Amino acid sequence: MIDLSILNNKTFDIRLKDGTELNIRKPSKELFNDTFKMIKLIEANSEEDKIIGVLYNFLARAFNRNTNGIKLTQQQVEDELELDVAMYVTKEYWKFVQEVMQDINF
Repeated sequence: MIDLSILNNKTFDIRLKDGTELNIRKPSKELFNDTFKMIKLIEANSEEDKIIGVLYNFLARAFNRNTNGIKLTQQQVEDELELDVAMYVTKEYWKFVQEVMQDINF
């Protein structure tokens, strides 16, 4: 039997500066697709402010996929994470997504 609850229960866990813990699910199809748009924008060497805005928008949307029922605005995420930390968290989140995807590949 395939137990989908096991695959759907894996989370990316992060503790915010105030101690709040978020257990973030893997991205939705829409969020996953938007990531490729973000990568294309970065590769096109678009305006720095636009890239930063897209990065924080992505993180806010990813953080809001948490199982804790906590909702954060993009501004709250920007206030919580310095740019270098935001980039690091994004990289680690994608490592998590790749690991989950490898677990279900056959």
